[in-house]
Amino acid sequence: MTQKNSSLPKSFLIFVLFMFLFHSVTIQIVVANEDDNETNNIEVTDSNNHEETSDNASNNSDNDQNESDSESDYNSKNQETSNDDLDDIIEENHNNSNNQDDEELLENEVEGAPTESKESINDVEPSDAKNPDVTKDKNQNQLQLSKKNNASTLEEGVRHNDVLTLKKDLQTLGFANGMSMTNYYGSYTTKKVKDLQKYYGIKQTGKADKDTLKIIKDILNSPYLPGKRHQDIIPFKEKLNATEFGGISLTNLYGSFTEKRVKAFQKKHQLVVNGIGDPVTLKKLNNIHSELESNKIKIFIDAGHGGKDPGASGNGLKEKDLTLKIAKSIEKHLRQYKNVEVMMARSIDKTLSLKERTDMANKWGADFYYSVHINSFTSSTARGFETFVHPTTTSKNKDSQKMIHNEIMKSFSTNVINRGTKTANFHVLRESNMESMLAEYLFITNKSDSSLLKQQKMIDKIGKNTAQGIAKANKLKK
Repeated sequence: MTQKNSSLPKSFLIFVLFMFLFHSVTIQIVVANEDDNETNNIEVTDSNNHEETSDNASNNSDNDQNESDSESDYNSKNQETSNDDLDDIIEENHNNSNNQDDEELLENEVEGAPTESKESINDVEPSDAKNPDVTKDKNQNQLQLSKKNNASTLEEGVRHNDVLTLKKDLQTLGFANGMSMTNYYGSYTTKKVKDLQKYYGIKQTGKADKDTLKIIKDILNSPYLPGKRHQDIIPFKEKLNATEFGGISLTNLYGSFTEKRVKAFQKKHQLVVNGIGDPVTLKKLNNIHSELESNKIKIFIDAGHGGKDPGASGNGLKEKDLTLKIAKSIEKHLRQYKNVEVMMARSIDKTLSLKERTDMANKWGADFYYSVHINSFTSSTARGFETFVHPTTTSKNKDSQKMIHNEIMKSFSTNVINRGTKTANFHVLRESNMESMLAEYLFITNKSDSSLLKQQKMIDKIGKNTAQGIAKANKLKK
């Protein structure tokens, strides 16, 4: 039996081998081309991004570059919101943290989320670009803003260095609490300018117009600011001293203590607290001072004798000298009380008749007449302290006499005799048109009493206690 050959023809095998070799060569050529292309791409990328390649040695430089570009595009888009709007938003949020809408708006701006703003003129929608009328309106708005920025008028929407100066002035005057110190005139600035205009009684426009700038300039140029010196500061301090906010030295310097007292005065009377003597503060102070002046208690102090009239004498002392010392001490201590005015019949050694004294007190319109004397007697054994009022005086005057008398007796030890409260028809008690009282401070002719009168500490103690008695009788307070 003949066996058949099952192998494939040689020609077919040769064909298959040829095709295999052909495809192998083709694949190598393609791979080589792809390698060349990749190499070229890498070289181009390296050439264009040499700086980035030097900073980032990793093989992911292309991806990093693309990510950076994407972030830059995102930030660029988010900065389309107007810078003026952002300043305005920040300004309002800085001063109104309880306003939820403003907080949300500020949060959006900070995160970069685009927001709509009525004031923005930089956000042009694609549809606007296709609409000539809308584009024209946008350009006109931009022109108007450009004119505003010339700062001919400081108002909302303006960005100018003068705005920053205005804000600093507002801060000095007490109207910029928490205001952001930028050169942008936002809605919060408008609000505070209106507050200032209302406070100083000018038209409330919200704009820093001529009248507004004038009132600011006038206040800041006035002498009633810390660090300034002016002669008008002295009467200003005198008026403050007449209130509960006194204790200020009477110099022409508006110092830090004066500023502190002014702030306390402003706070008490619910004014804007800025420590400046501005028109509203001055008006309030003048009104209070006028009221105090009209309600002041006028005390007339008469130092007995004087000049050619030495009064009594004894133990090396003269009455006229002692009465002047005691009267001056009373005046000094009385002036420490509020709502009181003191007039002295004499402050030097000079001669005055009894009529001249009472006429002086009557003309001035005194509320209380107090006459200072030193007692004497032919007998050197007479001693002690006593006071007098007119026999026909009022019961109120008698009550005042007792009050003052008892206060003066506190000056002395138990060795001094209390001779009591009395009445007498003395000229100064009879001819004065107000409540009056005369005091006889010890006996100059008594050795023990006169030894006390020679002591300056005793003179001052007598003066202080007399002033306290007069203050109690007339309801004066320190």
